Amino acid sequence: MTVWLLHLKLTPVQEALIDERRALPLPFAGVPDLSNIRSNGQLRQLLQMLHPDDPPETILRKADRLWLQYECLAREDIIAVPLPGKKQLMIAEVTRPYVYGVGEDGMDQHHVEVAWHKKPVAFRTFRNEKHLLTPQDGNVFFEIEDPQLRTAIRSRLPHSYNRFAGVKWILGICVLIQAMMFLSGLLSGQ
Repeated sequence: MTVWLLHLKLTPVQEALIDERRALPLPFAGVPDLSNIRSNGQLRQLLQMLHPDDPPETILRKADRLWLQYECLAREDIIAVPLPGKKQLMIAEVTRPYVYGVGEDGMDQHHVEVAWHKKPVAFRTFRNEKHLLTPQDGNVFFEIEDPQLRTAIRSRLPHSYNRFAGVKWILGICVLIQAMMFLSGLLSGQ
């Protein structure tokens, strides 16, 4: 499960109603439907056709960034959306990783379908990682690579998403019982 951060420009009203959204926009502006693209090479060819005057290194950089986001985004991934006005972080689970459509204005629309976790997380929870909740180098959608922030967000998920939470408790209890049996054996042997 990958944890992503998506920065959206929202009004206070949109922030208040964010958990009613079933889709979040992906920042794939300027490209058509990607659902038939199967490799980074195909994506490079598409970008080269769309932007024939761009230098090869620009095409390569754009393709690598888009491919990482398009190919790696999967069902059950987590998307964290900061709400600066409310000083909260909303967390959603991806239910459908890529959907393409054409808006009423005729523009390409790329989005991901999500289900929201109902409890927002206060920014103050991320005291040491708060600086990571801001866009990096103008990038509004990126994978969270910082282990502390990733762990902090994952720890806020319901236990069903923390797949090993139950196993950790069972292992802890087993180790405790075994230690007690060992100590009991030592004491009775003396």
